[in-house]
Amino acid sequence: MKLFRKSLILAVAMVAFICGGASAQVSFNAQGKVLVPGVMSQYTNTYSYFNSYLLLSNITNQDVHVKVTYYGHDGQDVTSLGVLSTGSYSTGGGVVDSSSNGEFTIPAYSTRNFAIQNRPNQHCVLGHATIAWNSDDPKMTRALIGIVRYNSKNGNSSAALGGAFPINNGQPW
Repeated sequence: MKLFRKSLILAVAMVAFICGGASAQVSFNAQGKVLVPGVMSQYTNTYSYFNSYLLLSNITNQDVHVKVTYYGHDGQDVTSLGVLSTGSYSTGGGVVDSSSNGEFTIPAYSTRNFAIQNRPNQHCVLGHATIAWNSDDPKMTRALIGIVRYNSKNGNSSAALGGAFPINNGQPW
């Protein structure tokens, strides 16, 4: 009976160890993370829209792996609506990935733009985002700076309104 209990305990420990290893492989082990409130994207047509963009800069001399997650008004994950670009999407800047799971790499001293942007279909996304990062250097403690940029247009004029606010009070995280 004691042998059976020992075997059972060993089996349970092995299953827990294996499952723990499997979950560690799919998780994103963040070295830094920040919450961004007030992320929104509303698109009615080409004359009426409101978008927020996350402009993230890697301030280190190494590549940084980033995971952005957008949450809608009911807490649903809407990250798949995101567009990653190397520049201004509206002026033809290079789109890196037109649909994303929110995970990407920012090369050393580079900047990327991640946003839910104008789509051909009407939509309204109101919520928040989280931005997490990690690197190959486990001792690195701060790697990113960023802003939330807002852009809107209402009506048939060529004028668009916008603004920008620092993420994490402009401090690296």
